[in-house]
Amino acid sequence: MTNRSTLDYSVSSVEGAITVAQARCIRCGTVFHVNYHHRSFNASQLKKLFAPEFKLVEIKLTGGERRYYMPLLLWIKKYVGGIWTRTPTTVCPICNTHLYPGDFPERNAVSAFCNKWNEKIKHHKMLEKSHVIALYQRQGGDDHESLYVYIQQL
Repeated sequence: MTNRSTLDYSVSSVEGAITVAQARCIRCGTVFHVNYHHRSFNASQLKKLFAPEFKLVEIKLTGGERRYYMPLLLWIKKYVGGIWTRTPTTVCPICNTHLYPGDFPERNAVSAFCNKWNEKIKHHKMLEKSHVIALYQRQGGDDHESLYVYIQQL
């Protein structure tokens, strides 16, 4: 009889996606992800993520289309326009300031320009799926020991 063990882990995002949902604290200036994610992963990093104990067997893309914002336009929107992501639960991890969406202007001429051009660019780009599921197999152990990783792309 074989012993089968399955472990579930949630890993943050993938390459480049972590910059889309960043906030900037109005009190101390700290830049952070609104869901407090700290790392992004690309395919090469996922391959080595649990090595040497586990070997990547398969990666599947699933879900709807991932949000896309052209990096240059996103930088302009944030640093020139001053428009950062805010949610009802956004709290600065350094000074604990609540960044409520209604307390700040959400749109100005710079952000309107960036949003308009991003929408045009986005329609010509093949958008990635929103989630990744990766299957890892334990090296040198029981062939039936697997590790399933569910990754939400931001």
